[in-house]
Amino acid sequence: MDAELPKAEHRMCARHIYANWKKQGFSRSEYKNLFWGVAYSYTEGEYDENMEKVKAYDPSAYDALLVTEPHRWCSAFFSEESHCADVHNNLSESFNRTIKIARSMPVINMLEEVRRQAMRRVSRRFLKAERCDTIVTPITMRLLEKSRLAAAYCSTTRSSKSLYEVREYNDSYAVNISTHQCACRKWDLTGIPCKHAICVLDDNQDDPVRYVPNYYYASVMKKTYDDNIKPVNGEKMWKRTHKPPVGIPEMRKQRGRPKNRDRRKEPFEDLQNAGKSTRHGRIPHCSRCKEAGHIKSGCKNEEVVFYGPKNRRGRPRKFPSDDTPKPPSKPRKRKAPNNASSSQPLPVAASGEAEVSSSAPQPSVSTKQVKPHVKKAARGKQLKVKKTIPVPYGVGTFWSPYTNRPFEVFGDRVHDRSGFDQQPPQEPTLQPQQAPNMQSPQDPSLQPTEDGNT
Repeated sequence: MDAELPKAEHRMCARHIYANWKKQGFSRSEYKNLFWGVAYSYTEGEYDENMEKVKAYDPSAYDALLVTEPHRWCSAFFSEESHCADVHNNLSESFNRTIKIARSMPVINMLEEVRRQAMRRVSRRFLKAERCDTIVTPITMRLLEKSRLAAAYCSTTRSSKSLYEVREYNDSYAVNISTHQCACRKWDLTGIPCKHAICVLDDNQDDPVRYVPNYYYASVMKKTYDDNIKPVNGEKMWKRTHKPPVGIPEMRKQRGRPKNRDRRKEPFEDLQNAGKSTRHGRIPHCSRCKEAGHIKSGCKNEEVVFYGPKNRRGRPRKFPSDDTPKPPSKPRKRKAPNNASSSQPLPVAASGEAEVSSSAPQPSVSTKQVKPHVKKAARGKQLKVKKTIPVPYGVGTFWSPYTNRPFEVFGDRVHDRSGFDQQPPQEPTLQPQQAPNMQSPQDPSLQPTEDGNT
């Protein structure tokens, strides 16, 4: 590549670089974050900072990463003329995936199938471009909106008519609106204004769409997909050249299991059994020679035999040195039933007299309780029994003889009135009748005073 096209930029896919780097033992998630932080570094200063993080985490990983030539897959060293910041070749991988079925066909049929797939793709893109009602493409609009949200943490300082300094946290970047350049290099690589440029344009009340190159416009997208691939007639209407047809190569069965047309996946990628862990990265151990690096089927060493008692099954003991066996556990004793519930009463000695042991045979006493047979109720839906209690109905105030508290009744409602009258009603007593002109001497207002007047 360098000999044929010395001035052409030659990039390498970062995804394949990471796959090869991961095989060397750097497969943890920490290495993945560090690698892609280096790959998406847009400036050399950012690249040096991320590489120092890799070196501080693992020096061996740092040395292995330098061997892969980072200037070919890191964004910090890409040329600004191509206006492309991709660090991977996913476009070619996606195309190879779409022609998977066509690759299994003969040559002419394969080319025809690829042509038809390309025609369908161009037709779908044209219909999508016709429905676009913005000046730029929908993807460009999403990138501009994302940069506009990130510009909320930036502040601008004017230097000249077209030169500004944008401050973001503790860093500052020079933005030149006339040349469409920013010190972060994102505007230079993609052609779409970055968050620092949008911060300046918003302060000047200018539209960022005016600073987007014309190849991002929706009108250019419509012209790109307006003229599709020309249709081709069938094989019957082709012009005959009267030359021998293309021969079919001899079919030779290859060794091993037949391969499919899928891409060769890396060991760390998802397999058919999703969610099941693989043995990638594990060190096998041989059960024959007890060494690492191989298994029993390919072992060429002598078998290692250990003499001694075999390991017992089950959980290991907490104290392995204690080899004395434990006594067997005693079976649990059942509780004896109460004597009062037995079918035959036990003889009870009289109070104050000692029991006399006799050699005569005693009648056997049953200690088992015989439970009566009870027929279980049939299972099913429980019956709902509606219970009705007569509620007293009336009007008036009553005194409860049970609680010694008054309550008032209004129809079927009962109210507690114990707070108004705490004394129970007393039975009326018959008092002697008094003359109407006579007054009770107990009235204090009618008692005689010291001067004799009442």
